[in-house]
Amino acid sequence: MNPIGVLCLETTFTKIPGHIRNPATFGFPVIYQVVEGATPERVVTQADPRLLDPFIAAARDLQARGAAAITSGCGFLVLFQERLADAVDIPVFASSLIQLPMIHRMLRPSQRVGLLVAKEPALTGRHLAAIGGEQVPVCMTGMSGCPEFREVMLEGRRDTLDVARLEGEVLGQVEQLAKDNPDMGALLIECTDLVPFAHAIQAAIGLPVFDIVTLTTMVHATLTRRPYGQAPHEP
Repeated sequence: MNPIGVLCLETTFTKIPGHIRNPATFGFPVIYQVVEGATPERVVTQADPRLLDPFIAAARDLQARGAAAITSGCGFLVLFQERLADAVDIPVFASSLIQLPMIHRMLRPSQRVGLLVAKEPALTGRHLAAIGGEQVPVCMTGMSGCPEFREVMLEGRRDTLDVARLEGEVLGQVEQLAKDNPDMGALLIECTDLVPFAHAIQAAIGLPVFDIVTLTTMVHATLTRRPYGQAPHEP
């Protein structure tokens, strides 16, 4: 079956299609492991190193449950990428940010990669250095100043998500980023919560859009190769 394992933060809001924690997002099996105590506050804002061991334990549990590769529900876990990959015997891609150097190489040297992140001040050079992206020219916007995102995703004040309101916030941030940075050649979504709006983002700015779902789909394809011309097996 080659399922992909997903390390999950401790959140309770509704995960709509397009979110990595909604199984309908994928055409292949995924299995989930929630890491107790891994709140957005501790992972995103605090970058709490005490969470490393619980995440390693969760990754090992996913491997034991049959995961063929492991990803996560938060791009800020890029700080744990090296240690997580070293802890298991299957591929680990803890963050969509792993794609950053690759995206940069696809563009003209004069172009920058746009980043859409959960909390802009929290994303530091240390996060980019964790995947060799500290020299990549980027432009960035974040969602922490947007009420719907902040109240539901970052602060967990309520579980019910106003999808239309959040989409408006996302498009407002991205369109302003594109306007301010005409040299932006592609957009990389760090935050898994924003991937459901990737289609609307692309329609608005007309650029390639990368995220954790594009990466997960690619990794799964590398694990399920078949002879060319052969139809895929029915699930």
